[in-house]
Parts: sequence; structure tokens; C-alpha cells
Amino acid sequence: LKPGATFAVYRDVFYWGVQASGTIRLDDNRQRYTFGNGAQTTSWLTYGARDWLSVSGRVRYEWMDSIDGEDDRLMTGTAPAVDSANYGGQWLEAGVGVTLRAPRGVLQGHRVAVEILWPVYQDLNGPQMERDYTVIAGWQKAW
Repeated sequence: LKPGATFAVYRDVFYWGVQASGTIRLDDNRQRYTFGNGAQTTSWLTYGARDWLSVSGRVRYEWMDSIDGEDDRLMTGTAPAVDSANYGGQWLEAGVGVTLRAPRGVLQGHRVAVEILWPVYQDLNGPQMERDYTVIAGWQKAW
């Protein structure tokens, strides 16, 4: 189950908002374990510098619970990667983005966006790799 809600406001050249979403695991899989439940919230502010250019800033918080249960085929205790408690954690990230939009011409309706997020805070459940940065890129076409 993935519930979520978004609130957004447009004011002149500014667009800001908040969004909250979650992941609720409803049942175990065939190996009798379930990935952890989680939640995410994000807030952003976008400035429309031109009709073809906008820049944005964003803060995102994510929480993910550890795995519930374990796969009986794995030899637990042999390596941290197979310990179900070593999954999930909390992350706070901040980022900046740029969006380019073609308002006319052959590329009208196309939009290209790039965003980079950096971790501000990380609290991981057990030994696992930390996040270094995240790059999100997309190309959209609206008609």
C-alpha cells in the first residue's frame, strides 16, 4: 500500500509545496520475509526565472524500517549483508535542480530536468553503504 498526499501553491514566478508518502507492506513473500515499511516527506521551492528556465531547491526526509523475517535459504550470521536488521534507516537530503522547457518551436511541450541531492544526515540500521549523492534526470513531453 502506497498512500500519499501533496499540497502545492503557485504564486507569480514561485511554486512551492510539500508531499508526504509511505510504503506499507501488507504480507510476507514466499520466502517468509517482508521489506520494511517506510515514509518519505519532501518540500520544494521553484523559481521560474524565464518562460524556458526554472531553478529549484528541495529538502527530503526518508525513513525505512528493517526487513521483517528472513529468507531461510540464507546463512544468517555469515555476513552483514544477509542480516535482516542491517536494512533501512533514516536520510535527510538537500538538493538543487534546473528545468529547461521549450515554449515554442519543434520542441514545444518538451521539458528536461536535472536535480542533485546530497545527504545532510544519515542514520543507517547496521553496517551498509551510505548515500553519497543522487542525480535525478528526466525528459517529459506534454501535449
